[in-house]
Amino acid sequence: GYYLLGTFPRRRKGKPLAGMDRFLERKEGVSGKLNVEEACRIVAMNITNLAKDGGVFLVTGTVDTEKLQELTRAILPQLQENVALMVGEDMNVTASTLEALAECDGVILVEERDRSLRAGVRKECESVEVLGKRVVGYVVV
Repeated sequence: GYYLLGTFPRRRKGKPLAGMDRFLERKEGVSGKLNVEEACRIVAMNITNLAKDGGVFLVTGTVDTEKLQELTRAILPQLQENVALMVGEDMNVTASTLEALAECDGVILVEERDRSLRAGVRKECESVEVLGKRVVGYVVV
């Protein structure tokens, strides 16, 4: 029930079932024509449109911290001045992210295609809901 802020193109690898992967990507709405810079612009515009009054948003998810920081660095310059992002590691295993969750205005979840487990994402959503925070949307990398 959350809003998809954007998806990032998958890095191509030579696989035996690459044709099937392309078919599934088309079904998901992920085009191979989308480049990383344009994906960042789409995510930034969606965040800006959904965070009309601005605020501080926690960027977290079950992905690696480096990916979260890389995504945040790419998006931050394209956001309005009244929108601030802070990065938090996976809140299911990091207490400092739960502390940051209590202080933020909303949450942006970043999940990895074919890697993030449904149970982990569900647990994140429960933590956000318990504190009465709003999930602005999610990004698939």
